[in-house]
Amino acid sequence: MHLRSRVAGGMAALAFIVGIIFAPYAGASPVQPGAWTQRYTSYTPLEVPEIGSSAYAWQRKAATIVPAQGARPRTLATDAQVAEEQRRLGEHVIFDPEAPEVKASTRAMDDGDADLEACKTTPGAADPGGKYGDSWNWCHRIFGTAVWGEGEKIVGTVTWTTVSTATTNNGTRSFKVKTKPYDIKPKGKYTGKSHLSSYLRVDSGEIPCTINDSQNPATLTLDEWEVPRAYGIYTVTCPTGGHELVDDRQMANFSIAQIVPDGPLATWGWLFYNVARTDSASYLSTKQGSSFPLVAMVIAQRTTGTSYNGVSQHIKEFYQQNPQGDGNYYDLVARPDAAFPLMRNYAKWGDDESAQVERDNTNAKNRECAALPPHQPDEQCDEYPFNSTINGGGSGKAFSVKYINGTENSKGGFFLADAYSKLRILHLDSFWVKAD
Repeated sequence: MHLRSRVAGGMAALAFIVGIIFAPYAGASPVQPGAWTQRYTSYTPLEVPEIGSSAYAWQRKAATIVPAQGARPRTLATDAQVAEEQRRLGEHVIFDPEAPEVKASTRAMDDGDADLEACKTTPGAADPGGKYGDSWNWCHRIFGTAVWGEGEKIVGTVTWTTVSTATTNNGTRSFKVKTKPYDIKPKGKYTGKSHLSSYLRVDSGEIPCTINDSQNPATLTLDEWEVPRAYGIYTVTCPTGGHELVDDRQMANFSIAQIVPDGPLATWGWLFYNVARTDSASYLSTKQGSSFPLVAMVIAQRTTGTSYNGVSQHIKEFYQQNPQGDGNYYDLVARPDAAFPLMRNYAKWGDDESAQVERDNTNAKNRECAALPPHQPDEQCDEYPFNSTINGGGSGKAFSVKYINGTENSKGGFFLADAYSKLRILHLDSFWVKAD
């Protein structure tokens, strides 16, 4: 089953819950908690108190733990701001044209639980920011604890781990979020008949996105959550129209909270904080889609075995000859001091500056190409960085021109346009290029 969900009834008897979460959330909880403030823990299992031990002593110990800091969303930003944020996150994915998942123009959002099962053992998923598997998939794993106190004594505990995944889509203005608690261990007054609720919150500004599929909050007993294929599934769809930018882009900040509502004084704990972006970019081959704007996109240009080898070889030579990049400036992990991104420029954005950038790039390319030695009739003059970026020849920074096979040059342009579309690289988005 996907989820036999229902909203929990009467919460007059509530428990206090301590969950390991991504960051404290400033907004209101879906159900107002009692007077006891939520406690935040680290990303390792919190010490679980013994049944019959002092509730006050455990609360004081839990209250001293400092919450983790979450990622900040962004809209349009400078390349320096984007680079700083992406280096801080330390997360990047590589777009490889030979990878099977990028061959189709549309990525299906699987309704099964294979991604949740894989997330249970994915390295890095327990980090505060979760783990991006590729350009379309993200997963997160976290440990939770709820404690039931009566008077001065603890009479019940329950621990569990939750995996959550998010999948974007190259074809619709929607993304999918799934979540499943597992390895649930109740003790004392908590039993398999106790309940756990999961709530998805989406903040998207003045134009709300809709949440479909599972009830929200979704509530099952602890035993029901442990059943295979029992999980919460939510499709978030952001509407078209009403946005100021040409490509109708919209940021959707999303998070999942959980609560074990049995016992006195329960409160919601936020598991993570992430952001997706939807757009209707008519200048991409796929006119609508969603993406993760906080992950650094790296386009892999293979120098052998492709129809555009000459383009990739030219890029590799540029890296090797450019002392500023030292041949590795696309590597965000090995060379963060030298890692600077390219930034997409769409010349028909509607402002004078974007059109002027393309004119300056083209003029610089033509001037330098004319100074090259004579070339063969089937060759074309290639440039790098690309004409469709603010980093081209018109920027006044290092760039390269070279005559290469005309067919390979054209194929390289088709590949770049395909990468822009599949990765949803919009106007003024940052990206990196790797040439092997």
